Amino acid sequence: MPVYKDKKRGTWFAKIFRIDSITGKSKQILKRCFQTKKEALAWEVAQFETEMITDISFQQLDDLYIEYKNPKKESTRTQEKTRVKKYMDFAGTPISAISKAMLMEWYIDFIKRDDLAVSTKNYCISVIKAVFKFGHEFYGIPNNAVVLK
Repeated sequence: MPVYKDKKRGTWFAKIFRIDSITGKSKQILKRCFQTKKEALAWEVAQFETEMITDISFQQLDDLYIEYKNPKKESTRTQEKTRVKKYMDFAGTPISAISKAMLMEWYIDFIKRDDLAVSTKNYCISVIKAVFKFGHEFYGIPNNAVVLK
């Protein structure tokens, strides 16, 4: 993990390359103006720890959560995956792009639906809350689902 000295400015900068887990394309992240080499290295390490998980979609985080809780029945896993894909229109959205406002808009529209049973609505909301809580506890993702009741 190299960092570089900018001789013209007299500061340090770090450059890392990441593979975007959604698009599969390589992207470069560059951060300049570190006063010391130690600061640049610390930023680089922090990027590898946080960037790695925030690029994944809600669906991918839900898959990690299902693996973690490991339900014994395959039908339980299938049911949760199906409901996430069917009722949560933000399933393919990167976790870092899902805001509290976005969840509130989804929640208001979802609760107004008359074609779903109350138990289905409650189940979907509990899944969202559980996935965000899992992401927060294990990967440091902000728990934006706290706005859901």
